[in-house]
Amino acid sequence: MIFKYEITDIQHPSYPNLCRIRALRDIPRFNVKEGDLGGYIVHVGNLRHEGDCWIGGDAQVTAVAIVSGDAHVYGEAMVFGAAQVFGHAQVFGNAAVFSYAHIFGNASIFDKAHVSGDARVYGDALVYDHSYLVSDVRVFKNMKISSDPQIKSQCQIYYDHADGVTAFFDFHGNLIVNGLTPETEYHETMARLKLS
Repeated sequence: MIFKYEITDIQHPSYPNLCRIRALRDIPRFNVKEGDLGGYIVHVGNLRHEGDCWIGGDAQVTAVAIVSGDAHVYGEAMVFGAAQVFGHAQVFGNAAVFSYAHIFGNASIFDKAHVSGDARVYGDALVYDHSYLVSDVRVFKNMKISSDPQIKSQCQIYYDHADGVTAFFDFHGNLIVNGLTPETEYHETMARLKLS
């Protein structure tokens, strides 16, 4: 195995158990050059050497959290607990992913969004602004979650590409929130949105 990075002795100013990483090879996908400093980790298990995954800026990945594949965590983002970020996913800005959350596919978590619990965000989904997702939430396809929603129950989020309709359902198919559609269009929306 060719090692992608090394852990330096440069400690985080507030959390001395976190140390910066340094690239041992170029990672063109993220404009990283050999010798560039990256973000902070606790141990080598936080960032896999396989793939092009990278932790940049002042981002922190701690505890038993894992970044793998071609994922990118950067800015001031934090990934901790037993969270996983993989595939081509991105976590950046001041976003936080923690507990047992999984971010994968081409999903992006950014701004000040928080994703935790057993939440799964994947596909081309975007979670941003001050969004807060927790528990057994599933966000996928081209779904966009923003403007301060707090989704704390077990639900799946469906997006109808053709009509731009968004709805939140529990795992039994019961409507929880009919988010981005005016209330007056509820029945028409439900007729178009098919559960499979």
